[in-house]
Amino acid sequence: MTYLSPQIQNELIQCCELEIRERIVQKCKASGFYSIMADETTDVSVTEQLSLCIRYVDNDTYEVREDFLGFVEPKEVDAEHIANAIVNNLDKWGLPLQKLRGQGYDGASVMSGHVSGVQQRIREQCPDAPFVHCKSHNLNLVVTQSCNTKLVDDMLEGLQNEEKDVEIKLLKKGTDVSVKRLCETRWTARVDTVSSLLANYKSVYAALTKIENVNTSETRTNASGYRRYLIDPECIIALLVVKFVLSILKPLTLFLQKTDCNMVDAFEESKILLELLQQLPLLQSNIGELIYFSNFWITSLVKCNTGFLMR
Repeated sequence: MTYLSPQIQNELIQCCELEIRERIVQKCKASGFYSIMADETTDVSVTEQLSLCIRYVDNDTYEVREDFLGFVEPKEVDAEHIANAIVNNLDKWGLPLQKLRGQGYDGASVMSGHVSGVQQRIREQCPDAPFVHCKSHNLNLVVTQSCNTKLVDDMLEGLQNEEKDVEIKLLKKGTDVSVKRLCETRWTARVDTVSSLLANYKSVYAALTKIENVNTSETRTNASGYRRYLIDPECIIALLVVKFVLSILKPLTLFLQKTDCNMVDAFEESKILLELLQQLPLLQSNIGELIYFSNFWITSLVKCNTGFLMR
């Protein structure tokens, strides 16, 4: 017997799942109280699932732990069915609802609604479990609204279109170019993509030029469009501005995702960031010139010249 059949492998995986979850539940029970965190996601089969995690204090080490319990598939993606799925699975896994002391979700009305959202429906059964909006998601919403300009939208749409062109993406693997994929949901994670593109600017431009000259008609057209877009001053300026802003915000984003993060420390870190943004010397005191953004113009000119010289 080789244990390599899909059925046996799935059974082994399920056994591991049950064993790991049981150990997590026992640790959670020993701590006394716990909170839950949940978020919706879509798998490769386009099925909506809910990832469910618990947060508690380890009774042995006195450290805060966040453990993944499993994926829950609600019958429908409305507040009633999601809340029922959470409550039913907590009960099935042996976690008493009366020990629940907190809920953490994103700001979607289905999850956070104060009238009939998931958090309110669970609070009706467990009044001692207040809802806390995920602060990292909150920051992401602020960044999304702040970057809601045509210049930035056009630049990001250009990057997304390039990533969606599978043929060009595969062909780029044959070159020495490595550009990270654009994250569509977490804005502050996009700084890695933008930084990667700027760091590999010459190589990306050269790769697109090579593809434009040697491949199929459709690919040549796409590569030519991307190449011309890369030397568009508006694209370059948008890349540099987005990198500048998101680089400042990234440390706070990562801090808010830490397991041992608490409300007091989160407030202090947010206050430090706010003071930093307020103290940026945007204007030179005597002549009133934008000294920070003048660097963007200089760098943009260098990038533009790079593109024109390589043509």
